[in-house]
Amino acid sequence: MYRKDYILRMVEMFGEMLRGILGMIRKKDFDEASAAIEHAYTELLHQKPEEILKISREKLPDMLQHEYDFNPQQIEIVAELLFAEAEMNFFQENYADGLQKFRKSLTIFKYLDREQKIYSPERQNRILGIENRITTIIEKQ
Repeated sequence: MYRKDYILRMVEMFGEMLRGILGMIRKKDFDEASAAIEHAYTELLHQKPEEILKISREKLPDMLQHEYDFNPQQIEIVAELLFAEAEMNFFQENYADGLQKFRKSLTIFKYLDREQKIYSPERQNRILGIENRITTIIEKQ
């Protein structure tokens, strides 16, 4: 019961944090957004962002689950953080890094969609949004 309550609180807290980060990005407050993203990695996942970013897209979901022992909620937090970083890269017109992070985020979201077998309209919207961003970046290159 305690672990379930903790996970629920962690997810709720992260949702608020993510909304704040995306707001900072839209306001072009990139330094603040970057610091908040790094804080989320260390506080919620006890990882450094660089460690997660080093993992290849193909191995990412499996490594998060088996090597890092992340539960599905933590894996989804990684996907959302990668999405936020990619959005920041997109707004900064750093399309190469953004594309890499969008693709990693998309890989995780699709993995969760297959594995959890629970329909999530929010996740489906996120997947569509990421696919649109990837298309936009490819067209700009």
